[in-house]
This record gives sequence, C-alpha cells and structure tokens, in this order.
Amino acid sequence: MNPAGTSRTCARCGHCAKDNRLTQASFVCTACGHAAHADVNAAVNIHRAGLALRQAAQAAQREAAPSRERRSHNSPSNATVRSIYCPPVRRAAARPPPA
Repeated sequence: MNPAGTSRTCARCGHCAKDNRLTQASFVCTACGHAAHADVNAAVNIHRAGLALRQAAQAAQREAAPSRERRSHNSPSNATVRSIYCPPVRRAAARPPPA
C-alpha cells in the first residue's frame, strides 16, 4: 500500500489538496470542513486502502479458483460427510484378564 497522499486526503469526503494540511499536526479539509489530527486522518485513509486491496485480492482469488474447488455455503464439509457416512468404530470394552 503506497501511503503517498494519505496525509492530504480527507478521510470523510476524499478531497485531496495540499491546503488540507495547515500544520504538521493538524488536518482541516477545505471541501467539507472535517478536522482531525493529521496522523489519525492518514491512518484512516491507509486502513481503508488496505481493506480495499484485501477485498480485491480475495475477489481475484475467487474468480481464479477452478469451479470444481468452489463450494457453496450450503454444501457440507468433508468432516460432516465423514461423520454421517462413516460413523466412528465402537470398540468393545477392555475385558479383565482371566482369573
């Protein structure tokens, strides 16, 4: 994630301008008037961009996955299928040694 411009971009409306940063520590958006600490505003922007990248990567993975490996949310997992069709083997209780 490239953080360039995140300190000048408004976390509320997305307006990006050099004039949004009056001082090193303060951020005031010239478009919507949103005011925040500059580092907090930049952190919110970086967080949102990271989430967007992750969502895009997950969507690309889903599209690239072969259809035979895709599973609907309603289909049972392998563990569920095993528990239904292959019940656990019941072993006889240990016998005491003959007297």
